[in-house]
Amino acid sequence: MALTKQIRLTKIEVYHIYDSYPAIRLFETITFDDPDDDTLPETKNRTRDLVPDERLESPMYTEYPDVSGEEQIVQDISAAIWPLSSP
Repeated sequence: MALTKQIRLTKIEVYHIYDSYPAIRLFETITFDDPDDDTLPETKNRTRDLVPDERLESPMYTEYPDVSGEEQIVQDISAAIWPLSSP
């Protein structure tokens, strides 16, 4: 059989970096499995940060991370804590 990879979101934190907009930290568990391999499954934990990019050359412009590929709960949280991105 083929090797499979499953990513499970286990925890979400919202935190501030100084006086900027809040950032989102995602805690995930990644599981690799193959029913034909006795050494698997294997799990690994990782964290990812979604942090707004505040441009120093223009303090009025902030670029927000693209969360369209994230789980719905992450999209909902980002919509609640970040204003709409500037064009």
